[in-house]
Amino acid sequence: MDSNFEEIYSNINNHKSKDFLKTNNYTFKLGIAALTLLAVEFIMTILYNIGVPIPKILFIIPLIVLIPIVILGLLNNKNNRKYQSIYEENIIKPIIKGIDLNYNISDNKIITKEIYEDADFRKQSSFKSFSGIYGKRNKREFQISEVDLLLDVNGTNTYYNYIFCYVKLDNTYNNPISLRSINNKIYEENHKNEQVELDSEQLNNYFKIYSKDYEKTKQIFNQNNNKRIIELLNKYPDDKYEVTIKDNSLYINIYNNHPILEAIANKDLYSKENIKRIYDSLNHYLELIDLYIEIVDNKE
Repeated sequence: MDSNFEEIYSNINNHKSKDFLKTNNYTFKLGIAALTLLAVEFIMTILYNIGVPIPKILFIIPLIVLIPIVILGLLNNKNNRKYQSIYEENIIKPIIKGIDLNYNISDNKIITKEIYEDADFRKQSSFKSFSGIYGKRNKREFQISEVDLLLDVNGTNTYYNYIFCYVKLDNTYNNPISLRSINNKIYEENHKNEQVELDSEQLNNYFKIYSKDYEKTKQIFNQNNNKRIIELLNKYPDDKYEVTIKDNSLYINIYNNHPILEAIANKDLYSKENIKRIYDSLNHYLELIDLYIEIVDNKE
């Protein structure tokens, strides 16, 4: 049993926000109502197309009912920033404070579009970030935010959700080092002459590493450090992330298939399973930050 988590969970549930619960339940019910009406419309369309006699008036009724629900949803969106703030204050903040009292969360520390673009991960046509967690890890300042991106993937615009970590390093890298997913074909095409082959087949199957400073990259990603990266990948087999080491900054972009820091209406928002998921995820991101600080910012 993780006694630290149990204390955090107890603290969160003892200080539930009634306004937050009310807004969460209202938003969740609006979403369920809209999806139900769309599902009814979809099913009737299928039945009609296969010959089931359905009066056309029945197709109009769900759409008529959907209009006020959409209007209510749009009006409710005006409270999204407040909803996000209450979520951060009532759930995210107690978790990060439970991990380390020196950590905090602030709108002033949210990852900006400029910081994201400086890391040169993927070109996006839309950028939105949530929750600015910040503090010091191994004496280095760090920030963590969740980002929603609209990316052009093979000519199709697709939304992706990432956890973005930003760390200020002591060392300076004039020649950037980039760890990219083997599926990042656009980056590969633009930097194919900079690829560095590592002495680890398993790591080469997970990342492609690029830098103009071949020797420095090989020195950093030596056999011992490669082993440590692989051990963490084995510990978290679902991990999908990319890294940029540039100037005196470390950027880690972690693919996230379930929002952690963004307030999403959820009937299980205060459940122990959901709080534990957020707690474990944040500890994992900090573990990843620790690993790469130790690898790229040592004093040897």
